[in-house]
Amino acid sequence: MTSTTPTHPSTPPLPATPVLPTTPAPVSPPTGGLRVGQPVHVNTHATWLPGVVTFLAGTRIGVRTQPPAGHMPFSGVVAPWVVRPARGASLRPVAHLRGGDVVLAHDGTTHTIATLRPATFGGRWLLTYTSGHRVSLPATAVLRLTQATTPRPAAHRRRAGG
Repeated sequence: MTSTTPTHPSTPPLPATPVLPTTPAPVSPPTGGLRVGQPVHVNTHATWLPGVVTFLAGTRIGVRTQPPAGHMPFSGVVAPWVVRPARGASLRPVAHLRGGDVVLAHDGTTHTIATLRPATFGGRWLLTYTSGHRVSLPATAVLRLTQATTPRPAAHRRRAGG
């Protein structure tokens, strides 16, 4: 007896036994091993702000930011992918960066700044990394740098008592 069910030549035959789903490999919790009270950096609109973890709730993290002058403080719940531990990194406004600074990207990779300059449009900064990759950042951007990054030039340091 022949089958009357049409088949398409590129359709593979079904297996004789059902294929059972495999158990996914365990993954680290969304909170990334953070703890309450831990200093963190919180990303918002191309700006990293210093903060502290206030609570952990499954796939959300409670934070309180301690922003520099000109930024509104924030206390609330954020997604885990906008929070990174502060240890091993420092924050610096884009206008205070210089060639040779090592930027910590959101995914943990590092990029060394080759050149940077103010853009001729829209109050932005243009950064070129030693890899040749270029980025345009708003003038209000604050980036995360590795602790090994060279210290700021004396002209950018805050004077004692002022």
